[in-house]
Amino acid sequence: MTAVVGVWLLASLALGRPAPVSERYPHVCGTVAPGWVPPHRPVRLRAKECAACPQLVGRPG
Repeated sequence: MTAVVGVWLLASLALGRPAPVSERYPHVCGTVAPGWVPPHRPVRLRAKECAACPQLVGRPG
């Protein structure tokens, strides 16, 4: 069996460090991401923007 090599790109950008694909997708909730689109302000990622958090129907936020 071959080991998978690589990183989760967006999680790596948000966390500021490599996020290897050999591990579970990391939680990025609560992380402050740089502003990539206008108006280029930093954004604090919430649980609903985190792919690792369970997406519950009807959850506020």
